[in-house]
Amino acid sequence: MRHQAPCMLRLLAGLAASGLIALFAAPRPAHANFGGSGGGQQWADYRPPDIRMRWIDPYGKLMPLDWPVITRWEWVDSPQRLPVKVPVLRTWVQLPRGYELAQFQSSNMVHVVDPYEVPFSPGDGEIITFDTQAIVAKGNLVVRDPERKIKEYGVLLEPSFIEATIMTHDSCLDFWVEIMRKQGKARYLYNAISCDITEKNELDIYVFFSPDARWDGSQFRGALTKGQGWIRYRMPLPRVDRKVVLGYVRVNHASGSKDSATVQRVVFNGVEASRRWRINVGLGATLMSYTEQPFEYEVTDIAMTAKVVVNYVLVPEKFEFSTNLFGTVLTLTHDSTPSNLKAPRFLGINMRMGYQFPGQLLGGKWQALLGWYIWTMHVPSKQYGINLLSGPQVFLLYRTSHRRSRNFFVYAKYAPIVDNLDNFSTSNSETAIGGGYQITRPGSRSPMFANLDFSTASFKAFQKVNDMTLNTVSLGVSWNL
Repeated sequence: MRHQAPCMLRLLAGLAASGLIALFAAPRPAHANFGGSGGGQQWADYRPPDIRMRWIDPYGKLMPLDWPVITRWEWVDSPQRLPVKVPVLRTWVQLPRGYELAQFQSSNMVHVVDPYEVPFSPGDGEIITFDTQAIVAKGNLVVRDPERKIKEYGVLLEPSFIEATIMTHDSCLDFWVEIMRKQGKARYLYNAISCDITEKNELDIYVFFSPDARWDGSQFRGALTKGQGWIRYRMPLPRVDRKVVLGYVRVNHASGSKDSATVQRVVFNGVEASRRWRINVGLGATLMSYTEQPFEYEVTDIAMTAKVVVNYVLVPEKFEFSTNLFGTVLTLTHDSTPSNLKAPRFLGINMRMGYQFPGQLLGGKWQALLGWYIWTMHVPSKQYGINLLSGPQVFLLYRTSHRRSRNFFVYAKYAPIVDNLDNFSTSNSETAIGGGYQITRPGSRSPMFANLDFSTASFKAFQKVNDMTLNTVSLGVSWNL
């Protein structure tokens, strides 16, 4: 008699776990070259201005230092305690081996202690990191050389640019809002937008501009609030299925004439935001280890598997229905004890209803899903294995959805295994964890992900001596269509 077991196998695919782990460990994707003397590497979302960095000795004379320097745009917490990120020019300076920083002083640069990312090879020398929004940034470094002698260096950082850099933070892109240049090329350092959602589900659009720029007015649908170096527009979240202009902003150099202002438009892409159907397909390989007692059956297979996922957005940013179908396509290797056991094939379907929690936590979105599974294992001649099962499941998902950087997701799942209501036990269950990392370019309309999944299940049939365990490791690729 065949016994029963779990809704299992996150059959997304792959061949080895090491490849995906390397992807997760990789640095952020590149979009533009650095300025600065250490330039040439690609790390930033927007190209920074060319940076002229000069070193000055205590007597006011220029020093020909060739320390590696890299500068790029970064988004950081607002110094004015606004609920959004603001842009800064971040600069990394690598000291010679054996040198260490004793003190850093500046009136318009901020020393960053333990930045989350350093674009230099570790171990080659201490790295100093500082942020600035100034047109001319000045600082003073006091360092100790390998002989523990104190040395003092002045640093002068001056960006060179022809026109303003105009930037959109991911917090706006997540709501399909972007700022675009319409006309004019006023010469100032930057302006940018960041977004936030209020408790009343209103959209706050913050427009920031550099100290050498001034706001020359705007035409916007929302309520206006002004601050030092920023303005904010508050409006209801757009609910249209077409591209619309939310407003226009005029920014100019602080000493520029009215006619020289750069005019920018803030656009909402309702075409993309209104998409409700989403389809994902996956293909790869799964390593499976199955044991059945008391018959001492053991099966170890590697099989090609396929999966199709269909999601439908019921209420944007809140409720979503998801269903997926997965199954074995081809057995690649098969080993069993006893040796005459046939290779199994799996087929299953999951149906879930999900709720997305408001706002963001840890830079991404969280979703809780409850659902039902149907799952079966087919073995020729019914030599061993498990019959058709169905039951509940709980699913927790964390994902990012940025358009200027590669996205990733992680999940955890718990599904009890029962063959009747009298046989419920927490030990009869499947647990699974996994995730995926985008391997195509940021902003791709049909991104591809590398996926890694682990699952384990155990089951003992009611009033039978039979019990089984099933463990899987899957690695593969999937595409959002």
